[in-house]
Amino acid sequence: MKPLPLRLVFRLLSVCILAMASACSPSQTSAPTGYEKADPKWGKRFGYRERQLSANEFGVIVKGNQNTPAQQVADIALLRAAYISRENGARFFVVRDAEVSVLSSDETVSAPVFGAFSWFPVGRRPTEEPQAVLLFEIVRGKGGKRRNYVSADTVIKNLS
Repeated sequence: MKPLPLRLVFRLLSVCILAMASACSPSQTSAPTGYEKADPKWGKRFGYRERQLSANEFGVIVKGNQNTPAQQVADIALLRAAYISRENGARFFVVRDAEVSVLSSDETVSAPVFGAFSWFPVGRRPTEEPQAVLLFEIVRGKGGKRRNYVSADTVIKNLS
């Protein structure tokens, strides 16, 4: 049996690598981002992050992957605000500022290198990832009947 020409072998190998890169790409196969904490040092880019700005003021940022609807990242930010309020003994919170945007970037598409434990970049693909930013103040005490107060318990009940 005659061996395949080297040129044909390289073409077949290129096609296989590109097919594997498309199949292995995390953005195509990953589920939408759920209610989870982001932890970039452990490779978790997506999810929520929070920061206490003062005694009663907090900020929450939620970043979703490209399979996550913008409304879902907004809901996750609101749900996290409700949990932070309850964790701090408050039943209500007031939204001071909220913004949902879509971040556009290019994602590197990689394929495994045979015989080595590494990945080889084979191209770039545009991605759009939604992000929600929520600044809020917790309301300690009974909260009163002000219209702009948000009930933490109601948010948790409706969004959990």
